[in-house]
Formats: sequence, structure tokens, C-alpha cells
Amino acid sequence: MAVAPLIFSPDPDSLGPSHLKIAGLELWVHDRRSPEAQDYWEGNWLVVTVRCGAEGATIWTTGPMLRVPDLVRWAGALDRLSTRGVAEGVATLSSDEPNLTAVVRSTDRAGELQLVVDITPDPLTQEHRLRFAVERSALSDLVLQCRGIVKAYPVRDPDGARDA
Repeated sequence: MAVAPLIFSPDPDSLGPSHLKIAGLELWVHDRRSPEAQDYWEGNWLVVTVRCGAEGATIWTTGPMLRVPDLVRWAGALDRLSTRGVAEGVATLSSDEPNLTAVVRSTDRAGELQLVVDITPDPLTQEHRLRFAVERSALSDLVLQCRGIVKAYPVRDPDGARDA
């Protein structure tokens, strides 16, 4: 793996364009944690770098913290949230690792949306939560970004999830 295990504040220009971006959240995918693994549980981990920034704060985290199926689920939930006739809903990106959680949710019956990001490079000693207003029209692009990552890193052994 070419990515250093702990990059606390990398140069964004050295990372190239992010693979996923909405509001203050950016994510770069470097590779699979185990490129040779073909099973569902080991073969779907992605090594990512995540930056979340708002006025006065920028938090970075890097490592194998997301799995391809996490992005598939988030894209589906975002798609439902962006196209549903009801203004209320929630779409959550979560993982078995505690470094990153991103939630897009309705804040009221009028359909205003908020992105809440919990991010940390060290879950044992730090917690960071950032909130952003999000336009519903931005969700379709976010869905496409998630699906682009999934296209580049397809789910390996999708039937393996049933073996748990």
C-alpha cells in the first residue's frame, strides 16, 4: 500500500481531485485494503483519506475505514431521499470503523436538509462533529459520486454477506 498509515494533514493538491465532495466533506479513495482478497468481508475495505472542514476547523483522517457496501447503501438512501415525494428522511454513511459517519437528514417538514459529519483520526481521544446545510438538488450528484466509486471498486462476493 502506497498510502502512509497516518496522514494527519496531507497536501490536498497531492491527492488530486476528490472522488466524493459535498459541502465541507471530501473523500479520496486510494485502493482496497487487500487488493487480492475476493471475499465479501476482507475484499471490500477501501483505504480512503477524508477531509471535513468548516470555519475554524479542518479534520483529516486516513485509513481503511469504509467498505464498498457502505457506499452502495448510502447511495441508495440518498437516492430515495432526493426523489421521494415526502420531505422527511435520512441517509446514513456508516462503517464498522468509528472514524467517519455522515448523515444527510431533513431538518423540518419543508424539506431543508443538513449534513452531519462525525470524523476523527483517533477515535480513542477525539470527537469532531460538523454540520452543513445541503440543497436537495446536490443529492443526485452525490449519488453519482458514490456510484462512481462503486463502479471503480465493485462489491466483491456480494453473496458473502449472507455467510455472517
